[in-house]
Amino acid sequence: IFATNRFTIYAMYPDCNISIHVLWGLKRQNTAFAIGKSIVNRSSRTDVGALCLKYDGGGHRNAGTCQVEIAESRRVLDELISSITADG
Repeated sequence: IFATNRFTIYAMYPDCNISIHVLWGLKRQNTAFAIGKSIVNRSSRTDVGALCLKYDGGGHRNAGTCQVEIAESRRVLDELISSITADG
């Protein structure tokens, strides 16, 4: 994620209050999730760092990352989305 481009999604979609980028982990050995809150729409109530910590990741209230086994990535993505949606 390029630092100059990571907030573009929120300018393009101002109703979006949080995003998840799905990336390859180190040497494509796992899947990384980079989660961040919008700087435009600040309505998300998710504590991103705490959410990522559940998957052995970390961060802070507004951004975080976690890495999971490739075989678990679909399930974890679904769980991340469910948790974020439930938080509002």
